[in-house]
Amino acid sequence: MNMSKISNIILSITTIAGLFLTSCDQSELDTYSGRNDIYFKTGTTANADKEDKISILHLGYDNKKDSIITIETIVIGDVTDYNRPINFGIVDSLSTAKLGKDVELLYDKSYVKANSNSGQISVRLIETPESDKSKIKLTFKLLPNEYFLAQYVYDSNTNKDINWNLSQLYFDSSNDMPILWADAQSYFNRLFGQFSKVKYKFICETLNFPEELFSYDPAVEKNPRELAEARFPSLASFSWIMLLNRSLKDYETAHGEKLKDENGALVTFPFSFS
Repeated sequence: MNMSKISNIILSITTIAGLFLTSCDQSELDTYSGRNDIYFKTGTTANADKEDKISILHLGYDNKKDSIITIETIVIGDVTDYNRPINFGIVDSLSTAKLGKDVELLYDKSYVKANSNSGQISVRLIETPESDKSKIKLTFKLLPNEYFLAQYVYDSNTNKDINWNLSQLYFDSSNDMPILWADAQSYFNRLFGQFSKVKYKFICETLNFPEELFSYDPAVEKNPRELAEARFPSLASFSWIMLLNRSLKDYETAHGEKLKDENGALVTFPFSFS
């Protein structure tokens, strides 16, 4: 997969469980008797469409053509011994994304598992020329089906402005650092110095690192720092830095000038030659 064009998909999202700072997590709401209902684990507040209220999740290089994200849901009512599909759609009036162009709804991957009271919806985000330039807004809504009412309202003065049936996100395809570097930034900056796109490409080419090494799925790997340390052990960093600095000298000899990044700054590594 060619992953250099989309250096980083930045996903601004209020509803994926455990990843958001500005939404309200209500994992253990009161239950009630009657037909089963369903709601998003992390609700969307009234001011969630203000970008300064949205947290940012970096999704990385490997998501250029297949950026699948999941949003968790909670069931009120029965636990069954079979999977139950979740119905949902896009709220056009609260979205700039277009179905089929910017996003694909993955109904076959959106369900509540058997013997569980939690589930997830899955969607695929699509890179477009528009997402390369600006943020794309998406608002999802749970819809009723034969299994769930999708009409849940939490009757309380606490968090009364939260809509538990809506899930909202922003995403774009702007060029930026890969997800693992972004989420374990202090560790990578200690190994390789400050990030730049030119430096990142130079590291991958010189050390023959596939770009996938700098990517991961936050839904699976919960500790990016531990993952970074496992993939890039500090004991190996000294030999890497020696090779990178030697390659910088080779570049200068071959081109008659030192390597500069996209901002015109010199590309350097720790323990650089003077």
